[in-house]
Amino acid sequence: MINVTRLRYGYLAARTAQIRSFNERRVPTLTKIETIDRTKKMIQTPTTKITDPPKKKKLSRTAKRAARARKSAAIARRERKMREKRRIEVKMAAERAKRKRIRAKQREKENAIKLKHREAKAKKAAIKLAIRKCGCPTGFPIFIKGNWRSHTDSHTVDFKRAYVAWKSLSDTERQPYVDQGKQNTIKRREVRSLLKPKKPLNYYNKFVRENFAEAYAKESGLSDRRLAAQNAFRTLGIMHKNRKGLK
Repeated sequence: MINVTRLRYGYLAARTAQIRSFNERRVPTLTKIETIDRTKKMIQTPTTKITDPPKKKKLSRTAKRAARARKSAAIARRERKMREKRRIEVKMAAERAKRKRIRAKQREKENAIKLKHREAKAKKAAIKLAIRKCGCPTGFPIFIKGNWRSHTDSHTVDFKRAYVAWKSLSDTERQPYVDQGKQNTIKRREVRSLLKPKKPLNYYNKFVRENFAEAYAKESGLSDRRLAAQNAFRTLGIMHKNRKGLK
């Protein structure tokens, strides 16, 4: 008779052995000795302990004195650097202010020169306008101004026809225009003397004005008037120097 229970347990044992062999092939298991060795190593490894911070060593008096000296020297160096930096900043600010003042003075000088030129130009223009309002100093422009409509059909003057008409006039007919020109010349001189007074004559100018006619008469033999005037002025200059030396 077959024992069913024994067969069952035999099958289970065989199946268990089969599964164990399969697992051993997949994941190698540790032996008992290896497990013990690993456990010992884990026990023997030191763990990190929380320790107190290291205590500072007490310094001697000499070391403390040297430390204070180093600290004071570092502070002194820092202060010197700051003082040098402030000195350089003050110097640069002073130079900038100096350049600014120089530029301001130059601008003031340029503006003063420009203003002087503008004033001189305006004064000159005013003098010219005042002199022009006095009238023409010669008779021919006065003749054209009074009679230009009879010599042209437009607002431009035909000077050729006007000059021919002026030449065709007799002396008595021209005389009113000439007299008007002389009066205008006197007015011009008065206006010019009021608006632009001449500088007073010095001693040399007075000497030349008094003796030029005589010196020029001595050079009248020359045909060139310009050369004669130059010789007269040269002679007057020598005479003036000799007269000044005698004084």
